[in-house]
Amino acid sequence: MAISLDRRGDSTTLNRRAEEGEALMRYGYNPPRVNPNYCVGFHYEYPTIHGLAFQAGSLQQVHWSIDEDIPNSPDIITRIRILNSTQHNQYVIGENIPLYRQGNKGSASFELNVNNPTGFYHYRIMVNYAGTDVHCVYESVPFLLIQNPDSKYPAGGVPIIETSNANLVTSLPERSPTLVSI
Repeated sequence: MAISLDRRGDSTTLNRRAEEGEALMRYGYNPPRVNPNYCVGFHYEYPTIHGLAFQAGSLQQVHWSIDEDIPNSPDIITRIRILNSTQHNQYVIGENIPLYRQGNKGSASFELNVNNPTGFYHYRIMVNYAGTDVHCVYESVPFLLIQNPDSKYPAGGVPIIETSNANLVTSLPERSPTLVSI
């Protein structure tokens, strides 16, 4: 269940968000969508450069800013996700994150805990604008997520000998050189 904060007077009420079905599933499909007209003023500050690569398990950050002169200002980030290149959920970084940390800017720091294959991923930030029913979606530039092959696929160590194979070869057969005449 996704929620938003709607301030009316001194009371705060919780409203259900317009996200349902497969989008809520752990690896659910989240197609790109066109935001409503009131979704303006939110900007990624980092990452903004194509070609970045991060190692899985590393400490990462997302930075954003909000224009100060917009008529309907956002009030909270309902969710930050990591999606793969086919728009499927891979990891939820956090929910109900304060939008502002310093003036009109904000950020989130997190460990990049994605245990899926090396490939391209991107951030999807869902922002709530006060008094609206549909949150706004902002997607970052893609980045390459690199799995550490040493930790995921260990190599070396004691060899495992297959004892059930009747045709086990313990050494390479000797070959005599083949002569080719031209």
